[in-house]
Amino acid sequence: MRSISLGLALLLLNPALLLGQSGDLTGLKLCIDPGHGGHNPANDRHVVPDPGVDFWESESNFQKALLLKELLEEQGATVLLTRYTNDYPTDDAPSLSERVAYANANNVDWFHSIHSNATGWSVNNTVNRTLMLVREEIVPGGSPVWGPGTGSPEWPEAWDISNLMGPSIVQHLRTQSTSTWLDWTFYGGSNGGFTLGVLRGLTMPGQLSEGSFHDHFPETRRLMNNDYRKMEAYALRDAFMDYFNTDPDTTGIIAGLQTDIATGQPVNYSRVRLLPDDRVYDGDAYNNGFYMFDKLGPGSYAVCFERLGYEVDSVMVSVAPGGIHFNDGTLELFGAPTVFRTDPVNGDTAFAANLPITISFSKPMSTGSVEQAFSIAPSATGMFSWAINNTLMT
Repeated sequence: MRSISLGLALLLLNPALLLGQSGDLTGLKLCIDPGHGGHNPANDRHVVPDPGVDFWESESNFQKALLLKELLEEQGATVLLTRYTNDYPTDDAPSLSERVAYANANNVDWFHSIHSNATGWSVNNTVNRTLMLVREEIVPGGSPVWGPGTGSPEWPEAWDISNLMGPSIVQHLRTQSTSTWLDWTFYGGSNGGFTLGVLRGLTMPGQLSEGSFHDHFPETRRLMNNDYRKMEAYALRDAFMDYFNTDPDTTGIIAGLQTDIATGQPVNYSRVRLLPDDRVYDGDAYNNGFYMFDKLGPGSYAVCFERLGYEVDSVMVSVAPGGIHFNDGTLELFGAPTVFRTDPVNGDTAFAANLPITISFSKPMSTGSVEQAFSIAPSATGMFSWAINNTLMT
């Protein structure tokens, strides 16, 4: 068995004792599996929420793996991938058993498989959670595939780190929740459970993450952005660093979503400037409005939204050591305010006379200015009531 300074056996008994001494992940050898591969409907997941937004789970997972590899190597770890391409026009991607055999043959210390989830519904407007799966111990004499399981993890270390990874992903991606499951129990248990092939037969701790739901269309669009994928890579890296008790990363992240104030829709080709560093982030065309600045030292930063055609806006953000700070921006088009919605609409004969009239503007308005502009004095006439909606409808 390969030695990591004091040896893998000591690592499994007390991981922090071995790796925490050096302050980083030096001495740790990991195998990262990018999950499904690649651009082949036979073993990939393909979602098109909008024309031009063409999502493949394999490409998203592959890019996450490349980003995670870089982040882990910055911390001194040795990182192997189960595949180094996502170009599989025919069904020749490494099989699950080949991935396991690769990790075992290279005598790695840890295995992690990256995936994203899906409801399988034709429309998923509500579900965007995080899921961690761990290999379940099988009873003596049981089938390695069909069980039954004992209700305990085969590798307790994998269970422990999964309970760090799930919350870390929630923190970085703002998913709804997280849960950790044993694979045989999750896939049916005594009602016909089975174990995950990509974890079956590993000679080291390993787990699988389903970071978010790629068939939730807002998430689909975000997963097209490589910096959003990097947020998940950071989440996984931070969990490894936490588990092995390394010195924490003191740099922080500012990220967020930009939407049009009148429509509530994400803004494409957004531009965000970070001062005093004068870093500029140019958004993509995938209808997500996402931006992100990483590797920020602690301190105060001005986040300036500079999308062409919109009014410039800025906000101050204080970055804490190792902090993740979300700052969502609403962008407003140049020009005078306009009425973009009324209730009732013009010509509506079914509107009840005792209901308030609502006028929605493209910009926040004062009650006095609107009363003057429309020559309305409801308190004097007593004939009707009305309201100004300064919080724009979407």
